[in-house]
Amino acid sequence: MERAKIATEGLEHYPDHAELQKYAYILAPPKVRVVKAGGHPEVRANREWIEQNQAEYRGHWVAIKNGELLATGKSHDEVIDLVGIIKNTGILVTPIY
Repeated sequence: MERAKIATEGLEHYPDHAELQKYAYILAPPKVRVVKAGGHPEVRANREWIEQNQAEYRGHWVAIKNGELLATGKSHDEVIDLVGIIKNTGILVTPIY
């Protein structure tokens, strides 16, 4: 008999048994939940900025945050020099094609 079934049947007979509750929970099949998230408005704003300004900045690198242009340059390094460290700041640095 498989362990999950044993734990579940034991729990049916002894519903208040803490150890059986624990094993029934651990051995139960995984539950999958789908959560519809509202998205990330800052990502949407950055994407919209790129769509609206793509022609003007084509061939350049840009730094964008929340849909606002922070810096532009001919290379990634040039833009980083202008905006500084971007880790955990929400700043997107990307080339525009």
